[in-house]
Amino acid sequence: MQAIGHIPEIEKIPTGYGPKDVAKLQALSYQYEVRELIDIIEGQLVNRKTTYRNIRLELRKEITEELRKEHRPLLTNSQKQTNRRFVEINEATESGVSDDEDDGVDADILKEEQDTDSREKPECWGE
Repeated sequence: MQAIGHIPEIEKIPTGYGPKDVAKLQALSYQYEVRELIDIIEGQLVNRKTTYRNIRLELRKEITEELRKEHRPLLTNSQKQTNRRFVEINEATESGVSDDEDDGVDADILKEEQDTDSREKPECWGE
């Protein structure tokens, strides 16, 4: 652009591809009204942003897949343990008496209490 005469020789034109260099080049192109350079820069900025976005999304996808692969055995093991525990709890509640409740009490006494409770009529019914 300096050789054609659009930008004076005293201006230093950045040659890098970093965001700061692009911003300086964009400011120079706006200052000296070089429209074709502005269009090229804006097109490249759009391409760069979409490329960065695609790279970010791909990395995120790979990382989540890797984490899932690492944690899947742990999660399935944990789920199996939880299911076993629920089965044990259900078996204890279905029997009507858990292991903690019948410590030191004879099974015949418990059965006798259940039978007598079911046969008695409440006092409020009156005879």
